[in-house]
Amino acid sequence: MFWITLPSPAGAATAVVSGYMKTLRFWVFLYISLYSYAAASHQGVAAQLERIDKAIESNPQNQVLLIQRGALYSHDGQYDRAEKDFLRAESLGAPVSVAYELGLLFYRSQAFARARTYFDRYIKQFPQHASAYEYRARTAHRLGDTKQALADFEVFFELQPKASPGHYIDVAKIYAAETFVNKTDVIKTDVNKANVDETNINKANISKTNVNKTNVNKTTGLDAAIDLLDKGMATIGLTPQLQRYAITLELNRNQPDKAIARLQRLEPLLKGSPSWKLEMAQLFLQTGKTAQAQQLLNKASAELAVLKLTPARISLAEKITQLNDELAHRL
Repeated sequence: MFWITLPSPAGAATAVVSGYMKTLRFWVFLYISLYSYAAASHQGVAAQLERIDKAIESNPQNQVLLIQRGALYSHDGQYDRAEKDFLRAESLGAPVSVAYELGLLFYRSQAFARARTYFDRYIKQFPQHASAYEYRARTAHRLGDTKQALADFEVFFELQPKASPGHYIDVAKIYAAETFVNKTDVIKTDVNKANVDETNINKANISKTNVNKTNVNKTTGLDAAIDLLDKGMATIGLTPQLQRYAITLELNRNQPDKAIARLQRLEPLLKGSPSWKLEMAQLFLQTGKTAQAQQLLNKASAELAVLKLTPARISLAEKITQLNDELAHRL
């Protein structure tokens, strides 16, 4: 028994290979399965299916071909056909070889409980497969199991350090929607119920719980969400997509000064464009810094005036006009 590892777009897929398994065939299966969606994106699904159909006619017992065709069906929303191919493929080789694709199929068809079963099975055999953790996390979230979802996403980020900004934002949104209660020392009760005759208790003088509620610290998940976004930017670099969402969260937790500081850090990256100036003016206006807001709006208008008109720039000019009107009402 030994380990084999295959790099792939979804992460490194690692498996234990026993002597009775045909190692070369197993490698070929992993390669084809993990690259099936990439192939579909470069060629039309119909053309791909036509090619695989002919190959299956010549070799109907080939598990790899059936998995590849099933993956194409699944990707194309033909779920019944995909399931038929996958179940047939399970009988032609190691069933775990089909588990990831079956998990994806049931995730896409919103059969989330079944999807998680297959992702569990696949991860047990391939514990280094980043994409399997991602989709098990998404499945757990859809099932309402936030704790499992966040734990799986944490593993996903470890296995896939160069994850996309969209991944970080998706997980930050899960954190932002959560409320966490920190552990504290709480006085449960001042009454020893075992030694008290309930008929002699003066209920008017006894607190129902005697819990010091001020010791219970409830915080929203906004802090955790922002921390994750910052970790993402520390890993993949300062990204407008991540920073802008962090700005939104800073405003949600009533930290406008931190939001301004974050947008200022984007100035070199966005080259102080008119759109950046508009965003900054909006933040200044929210914090009552009307003079700074007006100054930036004037600069943005002057820069737009010398640029060629495009639909995007016309829309930007309209937003600047609207903000100028709002400023006029405040002055």
